Parts: sequence; C-alpha cells; structure tokens
Amino acid sequence: MHFPVTYFNGTELSGTLVYCIQIIPIGFIWGYLTQRTKSIVPSTIAHGINLWDLKMVDRKATNC
Repeated sequence: MHFPVTYFNGTELSGTLVYCIQIIPIGFIWGYLTQRTKSIVPSTIAHGINLWDLKMVDRKATNC
C-alpha cells in the first residue's frame, strides 16, 4: 500500500523503492508485537503514534 501511494504522489521510482525498503524493519517489529500480544491493537496504536510523530517532525522542519 505504501508503494502506490508514494509513487503516484509524484515521488521518483528510486525514492519510492528506498522508502519501502526503509519501512520493512518497522513492519517486522509491528508483526512481532502482534504475534507476541495476540492482538492487533498494540501495533495499531504504534502505527498511529509513528504517523503522528512523523507529522510533528515534518511540521517542525517546515516551520524553521
């Protein structure tokens, strides 16, 4: 899902591939968390926190 969204938002193919490769480890971590807790709730919360944190970092970078 990340690949088509990133690619069709105008990012070059090489940048899209690098981005997708960078998010694979966090996917493994969230998968492990789901397996360990037997619930998707902790991974869903972690994903939401990650998205919120990235938006805050982006806002700080653009406000400088």
